[in-house]
Amino acid sequence: MPPGPVRPAPKEADTAEASPLPVTYDAEQGRIYLLGEPAWFMSPEFYLDLQNQLEAMSGKAAKGILYRVSFSAGQRTGKRLSGSLKEGDDLVERLQQVSDFFSLTGHGRYTFEVKDAASAETGWVMAESFVAKLHAPGRESVCHVYAGFIAGWLTVLFDRPVECAEVECRSRGDPQCVFRTKAARATPI
Repeated sequence: MPPGPVRPAPKEADTAEASPLPVTYDAEQGRIYLLGEPAWFMSPEFYLDLQNQLEAMSGKAAKGILYRVSFSAGQRTGKRLSGSLKEGDDLVERLQQVSDFFSLTGHGRYTFEVKDAASAETGWVMAESFVAKLHAPGRESVCHVYAGFIAGWLTVLFDRPVECAEVECRSRGDPQCVFRTKAARATPI
């Protein structure tokens, strides 16, 4: 039986919206597909446990591992959803796809600004990061998965290497998580 569309949950107080992302369910195999690729749901606690174990076992290398894995995921998603900018494309509209993807996949809402398109300088603000909220308070930024994902997707979008750094993090006591991107000299993978 071919995968069929997932039925949307009932609307709650007129705030829920049906997802424009192509999500299908194959009842025979018991699989969910997002953008035509198999997907599964993980709770924020699962991700946090994974991050905590990586940090315990590999120390500061955990940041690089999480960033690089998420960078690859961001590249794959960017290629599936939109590919690189083409002449005549609206940059803000294309960046809105990235913001919408985070929201539609349950990661929270992002706002963004373009500082300088020529050098891929953008700013991203995430008011509620599950990673930062659940992670133990500390002096370091902890949302490496989001920084890597943004960098990977923007690398596809701008068709050149982009890097992303979290410059504010709620886990450090900042009011929100803030990410900055810029053109990089080389792709991190």
